[in-house]
Amino acid sequence: MPQAPTGLSEATAVIERLLDARRNLDLAAGIALYSPSLRERLATELGVPEDRLESALGGAAIEGDAPVLRSVELVSATGDELRARIGYGDRSSETYRLVRVDGRWAIDGIERA
Repeated sequence: MPQAPTGLSEATAVIERLLDARRNLDLAAGIALYSPSLRERLATELGVPEDRLESALGGAAIEGDAPVLRSVELVSATGDELRARIGYGDRSSETYRLVRVDGRWAIDGIERA
């Protein structure tokens, strides 16, 4: 298993902020945690300009409660990128890819584990 970089706790805090944004239905706060690359990919998938991403997602229904963070496991870490497997209270999990952008961690991808 890779050594935990000092950035793992910072990256975990980003994921916790994303979950808080979902809990509070604060789409803008959640999107702000995404890397420019992820925002661009989402805009392309939705067929909208990136500056209209928030309004395009604004009509999306958020079903259910935000998951409760239960565990964080470092999967890999290299320089300015890390992957962490996040376990939730309902026993589901996701793998987050985070990258450093302008000195801060940003979410660059989320995959259902």
